[in-house]
Amino acid sequence: MTGAVFTVREWEGAPYNREPHTQTHSEPVWGDPAAPPLDCNPFAHSALARFATGRLYANVITPQLPGGETG
Repeated sequence: MTGAVFTVREWEGAPYNREPHTQTHSEPVWGDPAAPPLDCNPFAHSALARFATGRLYANVITPQLPGGETG
């Protein structure tokens, strides 16, 4: 899986879940990147943790989810 995370300075419109069929993302949440929700997707959690510590580029390998797919 390849993923990309971008930082934006301005946002227009309402955020929405672009992957409802995967069941790995339940809803968009505005929150503290240093303290994501406990049920946060492993890939998103890893990206947020790195962003919060100033690491803006990283090779992220996420663990498998309960169904066997990766985050």
